[in-house]
Amino acid sequence: MRNSNPENFVMDINQKTPLVLPPHSTTEISVYFHPSGLGRDGHETCINFYCTQFKEWKFHLFGVGLFPSPIDAQRITTILGLQASVMIHFKNPTREAVSIDLILTNKEEPKNLEIDHCWNSFLHENSAFRFSSLRRSHDRGEIQAIHWMYPIIGLPQAPPPKSSAVVIKCQANKRIEEKVEVTMIGNFFGHRPSHDKIDFVVFPKRNSIDSIYEEVDVIPKRREFEYEIEFESEEMKSNLDSSVSLYLFRKHFNTKQQLISLIFNVIFTPKKPFRTHIILKVECITDGIWRFPITLIATEPEVEDVINIQGIGLFKTAITEFRLTSQTRYY
Repeated sequence: MRNSNPENFVMDINQKTPLVLPPHSTTEISVYFHPSGLGRDGHETCINFYCTQFKEWKFHLFGVGLFPSPIDAQRITTILGLQASVMIHFKNPTREAVSIDLILTNKEEPKNLEIDHCWNSFLHENSAFRFSSLRRSHDRGEIQAIHWMYPIIGLPQAPPPKSSAVVIKCQANKRIEEKVEVTMIGNFFGHRPSHDKIDFVVFPKRNSIDSIYEEVDVIPKRREFEYEIEFESEEMKSNLDSSVSLYLFRKHFNTKQQLISLIFNVIFTPKKPFRTHIILKVECITDGIWRFPITLIATEPEVEDVINIQGIGLFKTAITEFRLTSQTRYY
């Protein structure tokens, strides 16, 4: 087989092994289109398949290069008073050398924005990143610019709480419900609190499809808090996900002290003895992230019953029967 334009059209096929079609059968081959410019100019190829029976099959493909769409938003998080960085990978897809302008944009004016001195010569502080290609004139006298958008969400993280971690202890095969109160301090309401600033909602963490970060350009009308439990590892999460749950019991706020308090009801139903640490994570796209440590301790279970086996005589085997029931989903 032969591809006349392998730069823009890439076939997902192993070139080293022959392509064999059984009788009365069809096959599908994926072709990936990588445009090197806007429009159809130069975006065509002819893929020839050669065989001894039919000589050759020709497939003509055409592609249209469109303006780039914004990539998925990247998140960057750091504790207040510290700094963090994020890497952005950019590849020039065109056949020409391009002149790139980097523009940092934001809906709000930048506060305490620090840029490395090497960017000062050509980085404009304004409010996502925009990359402009080399301007090229067309026969119609128009000028085109291609923009690559890299949305970045910066979330400050509150320092760890100074108070000791909450400890919840329960015997294995028992159930306990305990209320846990967490307090978040920040500039929530301003000097003149209005109804819009005081009103807020709290709900469990949603999946990635319905995440609050999907529409980065949409600022929620009400302050939204999401909460979830973070485990030490994925293995620990799979083992304890059915043993730990929580839901919001009550919420209240203090406008003078600029704080919000949330009271959660934590349900702990361990199946076996263990000790682990979890994190109650509260997140708000407009205010940041708070993490509150919780220690879970599952002690030895109570003795279920005492089995008495009555002997029937010397050198004779006595037998008794009892039933064991597993309360887990695993062997």
